[in-house]
Amino acid sequence: MRASGDFKHMRLAALCGILLCASFGCSPAATPSSSEQSGNAAVNQGGSLNAAGAAAVGGAGAPNQGGGPELGGGGAVSGSSTSSGASGAATTAGDASGGSATGGSATGGSATGGDAGSAAVGWRLSDCALAFPYQDEPERGTWLGGDSAYSTLLSPTLALWSFQDTFIGKHGQTTRPGASMIANSFALVSCSGGVEAIKYFWGNDGAIFNEGVQDRRFWPQQPILYKGFLFAAMTRVQGGATEIGTALARVSNPLEPPDQWHVEYFELATLSGLGKGTVVVDNYAYLFGNAGQAVVTRLPLDELIKPGAAPSALLEYLAADGQWKPGLDTAAAKKLGFSANVGTSFRYLKGPAKWLVLFTNTSGWPSATISISTAPSLEGPWTQPIDVYQVPEMTIGQPQYEKDNVCYAAIEHDEANPDSATELLFSYTCNSFVFAKQLANMAIYLPEIVKIKNPLAN
Repeated sequence: MRASGDFKHMRLAALCGILLCASFGCSPAATPSSSEQSGNAAVNQGGSLNAAGAAAVGGAGAPNQGGGPELGGGGAVSGSSTSSGASGAATTAGDASGGSATGGSATGGSATGGDAGSAAVGWRLSDCALAFPYQDEPERGTWLGGDSAYSTLLSPTLALWSFQDTFIGKHGQTTRPGASMIANSFALVSCSGGVEAIKYFWGNDGAIFNEGVQDRRFWPQQPILYKGFLFAAMTRVQGGATEIGTALARVSNPLEPPDQWHVEYFELATLSGLGKGTVVVDNYAYLFGNAGQAVVTRLPLDELIKPGAAPSALLEYLAADGQWKPGLDTAAAKKLGFSANVGTSFRYLKGPAKWLVLFTNTSGWPSATISISTAPSLEGPWTQPIDVYQVPEMTIGQPQYEKDNVCYAAIEHDEANPDSATELLFSYTCNSFVFAKQLANMAIYLPEIVKIKNPLAN
């Protein structure tokens, strides 16, 4: 979830939610926000599927980790609908052995996707229909939904999913009234024998990413892996929903279960929401943010993994003159021509040698439009956005429509897509402007998975 200057009405919903918590017993946290979303008509309105996947860092290929442990849990979960919760424990398995990944050029040319290593039995995430059931975790309680879902490939059969504000209930709880809301949670999603398994994680005292400062929390953006470390830019939130910049988490043991991570926190930028789209290329992490339109920054990863790293001092931004300059000056930054303030995802299309970005188009708010754009390099020029999907939960006449619904955070999960050359597989999250409906409607506030034809495919 996230907020910005022109989104005060969503903050009012959050304040109402805090008041309702006094009755329902939930921990106060904001309903989702975004500065902008588009009102353009979408050219394709498809049905949502219960097949999703994991992955995140686009066609440049995130570096892989060698020799990860097997992560255990209880019995396997069947592929139930993402819009209706199902309880039951799950096993998260799959090895994380793999080779190296070579990022492509951010300024053009081809990008070589990283080889995540061969799966022991030949299964990949794209072989499973993935779902996000409401599920009781024996050590913790019940996961009852989270928003703004990103994913990162750990091995051919194992992916890490991150969620922002998350409902957590007691053991056996199946509805949200009385649940707590924490700032973030994670899941390990695996595919073995064609069967998906999922295990959710959060901390004993709440969120996984938590610096222990009273009245502050983190909304994690796209996690990435590099040489044994996991990095995640995070919007720092104070009080109900006041965004106060971007921090960076560095995890030194990302192949351990998330509740066992060793995490360091760093300041990164005063711009909130930096890293809502992140891609690794040529040993740099490119972090996209929004300043009216999309802007891009980068971090040198070989410097970032050093013990004395200061990420804010390493940050560079792409200026309007096309040069990379220290820090981040949003007024002087190059505007990339598309508006995406609720998350983006990038991948490299090898055939046409182009980058593709998929995003909820935030040129107006609220909007049901999901769009794509392409460019020869991450620096642009980006094409005029093409609208590819109209969210049915916000479209009058559709059975899922409800007037108070608001949907956001369209993120592609390409490594779980068996037809990525011709199709788009992505998730988005729906919420409600009315907090009581957010609690009552168990068909919202978890990833909705969609697979549609890519209009750019031949």
